[in-house]
Amino acid sequence: MSKSSYCHNVCQADEQVASQVFVAGATGRLGCRVVLELLRNKKLKVRAGARNPEEARNLVKTATDYGILTGDAARRLTVVPVDLEDEDSIAPAVGNAGRVRPLLQYLLLAI
Repeated sequence: MSKSSYCHNVCQADEQVASQVFVAGATGRLGCRVVLELLRNKKLKVRAGARNPEEARNLVKTATDYGILTGDAARRLTVVPVDLEDEDSIAPAVGNAGRVRPLLQYLLLAI
């Protein structure tokens, strides 16, 4: 399966699949692209996990200011603090997301 068709399948939301996705590493080069791709599906909400949530919020503001991120997409995006080396931070960051997308899945498809 190609990377683009995988992203397309991930973005398909229906009644049987939760509409909220958690993305770890959301402020990285790849993480930002994954978040933007997920937000193209207007049925999805994204919980963007970041070690530095303030930096992530600044990126969201900048992306919105430059028209990279629409206002609707920004409203469906929640930045949450997470440190994958701190087990206690993971469950609160994932919250009620029905799907978790660690970036390793995307990296493996890129190889």
